[in-house]
Amino acid sequence: DADCVNSIEDASALNFRLYPNPVSDVLMVDFSTVGNDRSIAIADLSGRVIASEPVSSMNNNISVSNLSSGNYVVLVYEAGLLKARKQFFK
Repeated sequence: DADCVNSIEDASALNFRLYPNPVSDVLMVDFSTVGNDRSIAIADLSGRVIASEPVSSMNNNISVSNLSSGNYVVLVYEAGLLKARKQFFK
């Protein structure tokens, strides 16, 4: 399934911050550097990608108001390669 993340290698090459955690409506994603061809995906804990969008700044606001309560993972890609991941709670 193209919309599923089945495995995640050690992906700690990129430093970023998520807040607030837990979140209600808007998740803030702040990077320490500007990236080239960077995108953010939100996946549930089964690996199903729920949302994905390109990002071009160091500070990003991601609407999560449509997500059900639960645990999720933010996946950060650069040039199509997974660079980092962090879990958050809704």
